[in-house]
Amino acid sequence: MLAHLGIALCALRCLRRSACLPWPVSATARAQSLQVTRPDRTLFWLAAASFASMASMRICDPMLPALASEFGWRTAFVLLAAIFAVSGWQLRAAVRSAGSAHPTRSDHPAADSTAPSGTLGRYAAVLRVPWARLIVTIAALEGMLAYGALAFIPTSMHERAGVPIWLSGLTMAAFGVGGMIYTSNAALLLRRLGETGLAFAGGLLAAAGFALVAAVPTTAVGAFACATLGLGFYMLHNTLQTHATQMAPSARGTGVALFAMSLFVGQSFGVMLAARVIAEAGFVPVFAGCALGLLAIGSGFARLLRRHELLAAGRR
Repeated sequence: MLAHLGIALCALRCLRRSACLPWPVSATARAQSLQVTRPDRTLFWLAAASFASMASMRICDPMLPALASEFGWRTAFVLLAAIFAVSGWQLRAAVRSAGSAHPTRSDHPAADSTAPSGTLGRYAAVLRVPWARLIVTIAALEGMLAYGALAFIPTSMHERAGVPIWLSGLTMAAFGVGGMIYTSNAALLLRRLGETGLAFAGGLLAAAGFALVAAVPTTAVGAFACATLGLGFYMLHNTLQTHATQMAPSARGTGVALFAMSLFVGQSFGVMLAARVIAEAGFVPVFAGCALGLLAIGSGFARLLRRHELLAAGRR
């Protein structure tokens, strides 16, 4: 019974995350379509894509438990396979259509002439760029700290404050609400704060969210903390993602795929490390450590981004 429950939860989580399109695949496709050099336009389109993804995830959240209980956990895997198949087919058609419409990529001839051949060659080309190595590393750390601890917020509320497990899980939906607040105001936030301000404020808000969860694990505070955490995370993450689309113009899709891989590898290690620390020391050290780590990432990336912009301006 427990094994079946674990498999069902795993399948439902995968299904929820693939509600729009498998993220690494869709991210690569978005990167190939964002052949622009203006960070504000890139950030706008990435925010719009994130909004669509989160909206579909929020719609799927209440449906998934009913699906598993009514039709069994295997149904989730069948539906997941169907979503991947349909998404892949639609993406294939879109890529072929774009290729026929722009066969020579005349708007970016330099990128075509310098593009490396072969998968390993493209990965090597991306990793030879110092800025790309930095973005990929920060993405891994961000995934480890943010998503690693995020998975344990419902359990913390249930064990520390006696919140029913269904209610603590529902409270996590506020993370998506915070993300939607960001995506619906991304253009305004970018004009007011700039990219460096988004990165710093995002790290600060994400840290505040984890600090609140560590201090007061109640339902109302937990919902506010998760919304704050979602807002801060997407402010920081979409700024990183914007630069991931531009860090290697000769291998743009490969660069974003590497960015996505780093994020989810970091997430996997984060969950594993957080589980070990929680077993030994409890929830509070994990949330507090992630708060400090995200604050350091946000402020550090903001400084590096400012320096990168100054260097880019000097080359012009």
